[in-house]
Amino acid sequence: MTMPPDEHWARVDALFGEALDLPAEERQAFLEGACGDDARLLDAVLSLLNNETAAGRLIGDGVADFAGDVVASLASEDGADMTGGMAGPYRLVRELGRGGMGTVFLAERADGEFDKRVALKLVKRGMDTDEILRRFQFERRILATLEHPNIARLYDGGATADGRPYLVMELVEGERITDYCDSHRLSVPERLDLFRAVCAAVQHAHQKLVVHRDIKPSNILVAADGVPKLLDFGIATLLGDDAGNAPHTRTGVRLLTPDYAAPEQVRGEAVTTASDVHALGAVLYELLTGRRAFQRRAATDGDSTRLLRVLRPSAAAGETAPDGGDPAAARSTVPARLQRTLRGDLDTIVLKALEEDPARRYPSVQQLLDDLDRYSSARPILARPAGAAYRAGKFLRRHRGGLAAAAVVLLSLAGGLTATLAQARQTAEARDRAEQALAEAEAERDAAEEVTAFLEGMFAAANPFATSPARMDTLRIGAFLDRGADRLATDLADRPLVRARMLGVLGRAYRSLGAYDRAEPLLTESLDLYREVHGEEHVEVAAGMNALGNVYLALERPADAEQVHRRALAIRQQLLGVGHGDVAQSMNNLASALQNSGRLDEAEPLYDQILEYHRTRQPPDSAAWADVLNTRMMLAYRKDDFDTALMLGRQIHEMNVAMFGETHPRSAQSLNNVAQVLARTGATEEAEPLLRRSLELVREMLGDEHPNVAASVGNLASAVHRLGRLDEAEPLYVESVSLTRRVLGERHPALARALVNYASLLIDRGQFERAGEFQRQALDIERVASGPSHPNVGIVMGSLGTTLCRQGRRPEAMAMFSEALQILQGALPPGHSLVAETERRAADCRQ
Repeated sequence: MTMPPDEHWARVDALFGEALDLPAEERQAFLEGACGDDARLLDAVLSLLNNETAAGRLIGDGVADFAGDVVASLASEDGADMTGGMAGPYRLVRELGRGGMGTVFLAERADGEFDKRVALKLVKRGMDTDEILRRFQFERRILATLEHPNIARLYDGGATADGRPYLVMELVEGERITDYCDSHRLSVPERLDLFRAVCAAVQHAHQKLVVHRDIKPSNILVAADGVPKLLDFGIATLLGDDAGNAPHTRTGVRLLTPDYAAPEQVRGEAVTTASDVHALGAVLYELLTGRRAFQRRAATDGDSTRLLRVLRPSAAAGETAPDGGDPAAARSTVPARLQRTLRGDLDTIVLKALEEDPARRYPSVQQLLDDLDRYSSARPILARPAGAAYRAGKFLRRHRGGLAAAAVVLLSLAGGLTATLAQARQTAEARDRAEQALAEAEAERDAAEEVTAFLEGMFAAANPFATSPARMDTLRIGAFLDRGADRLATDLADRPLVRARMLGVLGRAYRSLGAYDRAEPLLTESLDLYREVHGEEHVEVAAGMNALGNVYLALERPADAEQVHRRALAIRQQLLGVGHGDVAQSMNNLASALQNSGRLDEAEPLYDQILEYHRTRQPPDSAAWADVLNTRMMLAYRKDDFDTALMLGRQIHEMNVAMFGETHPRSAQSLNNVAQVLARTGATEEAEPLLRRSLELVREMLGDEHPNVAASVGNLASAVHRLGRLDEAEPLYVESVSLTRRVLGERHPALARALVNYASLLIDRGQFERAGEFQRQALDIERVASGPSHPNVGIVMGSLGTTLCRQGRRPEAMAMFSEALQILQGALPPGHSLVAETERRAADCRQ
């Protein structure tokens, strides 16, 4: 006979509690005996037990996060639609949401007492266990003590006809605070005003000895009139004498929202008002920067979790938001100005609220609120040691107008002039002119930043590899960029910083289109201007070096790339600290330069550091993480670690398709990389269709005149050649050589590779003279571009040695093989396939 739902779930609750008190190895036998033939009861308790360990580490908003399938089945048993039903005198209009303990309905009074819509929170059927009922009544008791304009009020309470309790609360129809601020493009001062109201609400709760414990954006709604309301005291804690009467969760289970909870909450330690200070700091961080302050991940040494700090707010504001949005635009400003606004006092305030040690945080929400008030009125904040220069700067900001007038008066007195009424008028006029000039200068600066940001966004859309969905058609964009470059040849001579930035924007756009010869001079001039204005030690100088170094990488000039990327890394480490994203970017670029130089052993430890940085700070599905994995994949490929290269290649491709779709240049490139690894491992038949699809995509998205298209054509030619279809491969080789020569010029190493690959087919056809001619051209290119000891030079020499041997010129061939092996053995790990292949061909020639 089936047990009634209420009795069933009461029994589940009781058995779950008893099982938790037993050693893990004894639980199964105990439950099988206690449940007897009731398989449904046994499965329900086991489901809770199976999820209990994970729940003990971090439980989001309530029981639903650890009950899993059990709560889902509970919901299905309670599946009767309550809409239109009654809870005391209230008619339930529609469901607004569900939580672990209950469901929230839009309701209205049905007995004519008053005409007002309310939010009614009703315990779910089957969840009315003793512990849940105690917590529900506890929430009602807390809300009854709180009367504040920014806390959702409790109006009423009662029980339904079947005995389930409910709460009647103020209905707050609005957006979560972060969404409201972004949708209304609120500035930083406007966001601070909203946040201060929330702080006042939390401080009121603390004065009533109530700690909220679950402050997060979804529990702070902003109504249409702009008033924020703090919601959901369902897991709050009482301090003081009544604390002992508060309900407690089971041992090992902590109710919290991980991204906003304080470290002591995560560790299961005592929760105090300092825990709410930390949560407020996390919300403030997100309001100011557009990204969350922390990520949490399970530690490897137990059931605890580790809390991982990210960047200072001013640094985080300079990075693209995780969703690809523009944090500065959502705050009605531009990135540079947003970073300036956050740098200094706001950085200090937020980071003090987020201190891991509760003793180092603000002692109370009121002190956090006081510092925000001090910041808004340009007074020294208490969280920062106030030196004389700092206090003087604050005084100047508060009294700029009066000090301007005083300065004029002092200058007049110094000149021995009499303070007549006429002179007073002149003083006032001079002050007004000075203030107007200052306002005009600030307006001009802001306008220049806005215009530059607008144009930067336009040019960035020309990047076919951009992560933004608003990519432009790149097939005709070259003419657009050319016009911009022509204008910049003469314009903005008197605005060096704006000119430097625009040159950088154009240079990066040209690089993304494969026009490296156009990009290099623009980025060189941009860097020179930054150095003239800022000197050597400046973040914009480092950014200019980074952009120029990436062009050197694309031009396969690794020595030049290494020089500028090393310098950029040193500047960024000094100015930004080792934990900054720009430092990791420079480290990655330096590692690429070392890898391209053939110095694989020097590059590998850098990649290990970069991977660790991104593991702790980047979402596992971000473009930045995919880029880091891609460079690591290339290192594995060059070291003959094809298993790792193939695993990483497939992972990167899956990430790119998930983030950008199949028809995106990033996805096409990662598909080509997977195919290249397959072909290198001998799975050429599997690789060929992938290479054809990749080529089709890059032609469609990049046009016919792009380096990636030339490389894709060459890769397909090599695959078809390996499959023995020489007649089909030759026109592809011809196209690859011709296209590479057109888009990259006569001296680029990519042309050397195209020539050597074509030569391999000519050898198979017996056209040795022509093959040798191509190989010698390639050798000249590689020696100049890469240096005499680069492994690429050894590869070309080995190829030329094969041709000489086939021509019967064995002494010349053996000398070429000997030099090739000397280079390859010095540059590559022992046992590398390129060394083994060259040794085999030398041995064949010797016979």
